[in-house]
Amino acid sequence: MSGARLNYAVTVAPLMEIVMRTALAVFLLTLVAVSAVAASVPTIAIVDFTSSDYTDLVTKIPEFLSDELVNSGRFSVVEREKVASFMDELMLSQTGLMDMNKTVQLGKLTGASYVLTGNLIDFGAETRDYQIGNYRGRTTFFRLRVAVKILDVETGKILFSTRHLSEKKQHEGQNVYISDSRVPIALAEQSAAEIVQKILSSEAFNTERTPTGKIRITVTSKPSGADVEINGVFYGNAGAAFEVPEGLNEIKVSLPGYEVWTKKVQCREGLEFTAHLTEAFDTKIKVSSDGG
Repeated sequence: MSGARLNYAVTVAPLMEIVMRTALAVFLLTLVAVSAVAASVPTIAIVDFTSSDYTDLVTKIPEFLSDELVNSGRFSVVEREKVASFMDELMLSQTGLMDMNKTVQLGKLTGASYVLTGNLIDFGAETRDYQIGNYRGRTTFFRLRVAVKILDVETGKILFSTRHLSEKKQHEGQNVYISDSRVPIALAEQSAAEIVQKILSSEAFNTERTPTGKIRITVTSKPSGADVEINGVFYGNAGAAFEVPEGLNEIKVSLPGYEVWTKKVQCREGLEFTAHLTEAFDTKIKVSSDGG
């Protein structure tokens, strides 16, 4: 009996080891796949909206926009707590983001390619009473109007801008009352979903559009005159216009004495941007020839 138990233990141990190794391999492959997907989509930072009136919609709409953009699979969104932390660090208020330079600075600190800002223009309701025969009723029309802009952190240019109106209506009849306490939140959700559809279908972010062929872009560098490689091919020196395939291209800008600047860029006709190079530090360790 003791021999049988020993054989059983010896058999089970390798089997459990194989199962554990297989599970670990699957987990690691999943992490790699998730990381690859995250690296292939642009990152966007979303800040709270501005408004002339105090309302929690200035935070609710950005929250819903964040959810919609993440669920689209086309963007990676910076955590809102992280955005708020950097805004505190820069001593920025929402009104301070009207300065595009500060918005660009916020985007660079968060590591985002784009920054989405917005303004709640109007939220209100209009009630209309009506009567059909002996039946009396009331319809309330709720409206939410917002303005949204998306800034390209690298170029400092506005890639997307829209003013959007969302509406909902509720009906009340005799002896029937419908609470409207959920309407503002429901309208904010609706508005966010509609705005994200506009963003995804816009020319700047519609990655599903079939490329039309070659386009011209202009790449400059600071310092000037750096080498420009596109998809592994040397194209020339920064400061010139280059003809490249429309769509996503990997662009590398390099200059001796400076860190290499590499990014995947969604290229469209007429795109212009500047690669800001960082001076490389000499990490060589000097060894003294002094015997002491």
